[in-house]
Amino acid sequence: MLIYPVTHWDHDPETSPFDSVRSHGGDYRLTNAEVEDYFDLYVPDRQQRRDPHVAPLLAPDLSSQPATLVITAELDLLRDEGEAYGRALADAGNTAQTYRVEGALHGFISLPRISQSVQDAYEVINAFLDGDPVEGEQRNRREPI
Repeated sequence: MLIYPVTHWDHDPETSPFDSVRSHGGDYRLTNAEVEDYFDLYVPDRQQRRDPHVAPLLAPDLSSQPATLVITAELDLLRDEGEAYGRALADAGNTAQTYRVEGALHGFISLPRISQSVQDAYEVINAFLDGDPVEGEQRNRREPI
């Protein structure tokens, strides 16, 4: 299970291929500048950030991966890259599901369990762990992505 994963190296609103980086990277819980700071700590060499071990979305072969559940948050700058990774895993022949939690910010999973966002995510996680995943890619409980 991947919860709002980082799967790409570019979080600059000027150059990123993802709309969510531009639309949610400056005004919500996690910002473009914070992600850049984390990358500076994790992989200071900017060229190494394109390595598939750092940016798995760039891997030339994603086949033979374990069954994967990717959970994204609607108002998170990492949303689009997480969903792209889920699609890439599925396109490579893996069992992969993507679930977007509507109205949620990055970090929502640490909210109290009474939060509707947390309850929705737990429902999908439990179904995935029980081997009864939600049909196809999901945006929320009822609507496909």
